Amino acid sequence: MEPINVEQLIINHLQSPEDAAVLAELNAWLEKAPQNRTYFDQYRQIWELSPEAAVFTEVDVKAATARFRARLPQTKAYPLRWLKIAAAAAVIIAVTGTWYWMAHHPSTQYLAKTTTIAIDSVMLEDGSRIVLNKHSRIKYNHRKVQLEYGEAFFDVVSDPSEPFVAYTGGAEVKVLGTSFNLAILQENVKLFVVTGAVNFGTAGSNSPKLVTAGKGATYVTGDTAVQLKDRTDYNEVSWRTGELRFIDTPMDEVCAILSEHYQVKVIMENKDRAQLNLNANFSKRTLDEVLQTLSALYDYHYEKRGDTIFIR
Repeated sequence: MEPINVEQLIINHLQSPEDAAVLAELNAWLEKAPQNRTYFDQYRQIWELSPEAAVFTEVDVKAATARFRARLPQTKAYPLRWLKIAAAAAVIIAVTGTWYWMAHHPSTQYLAKTTTIAIDSVMLEDGSRIVLNKHSRIKYNHRKVQLEYGEAFFDVVSDPSEPFVAYTGGAEVKVLGTSFNLAILQENVKLFVVTGAVNFGTAGSNSPKLVTAGKGATYVTGDTAVQLKDRTDYNEVSWRTGELRFIDTPMDEVCAILSEHYQVKVIMENKDRAQLNLNANFSKRTLDEVLQTLSALYDYHYEKRGDTIFIR
């Protein structure tokens, strides 16, 4: 396979990691030779170092990229230092192409963003900012955003003449200017408002519910209405802040929050203590540090068995 085809295959995968056909083709190529894996890992590193190069326009930059590639050393697997130079050039080309497209097509600005193993962010042209959690993807067209999967935090600039709308899983969030967290896991949509207020309902609903700062709501795909949550839970944005707050939180709920935050399974094995409440704050702590604190201060004991942690 020619290098340009390999590069396009890798780019297609990095842009749409959920595409099974592209993944199968990529895996077949990776298995052909060890140096293919090295090349892919280097390319992915550069992709993650240059996240803003994922701005898509209809400007054709293939010719410019080809001219730059022709000057690179002709090896089967480019050294990392050359890939860094190529990445820098790609960013310049992408930014230049984006400026040209926006200047000539101001009404069709379009952006897509996918994250894999790292949190990332994008600044929209109206000044709004979106922070994407790991393994998430959005598409953006003017002041409308589609969260295709994963989780994102939105800090929206106010524009009374045009509301900002975020869609996911059959639900929509409509705001003028505020900040909120939105997540979709399988068929469950979760909303948490940090500042301001939003209208949250099913897509196209004439009777959305108002959700104010410090409050949350949920929606299950296919339902006819959203459900408001009574209490404040700032752990909804812990993935972004690194802060975990527990105020009279039952231990079985603590385990569920730890499981989601650290992406491991944590189970309260002692059912007699599952309803005991925890009051504690943790700032940018590892899971081991949290467990050690629980053990030292609250006489909880924990044990790791395989990929699951049991607390008793």
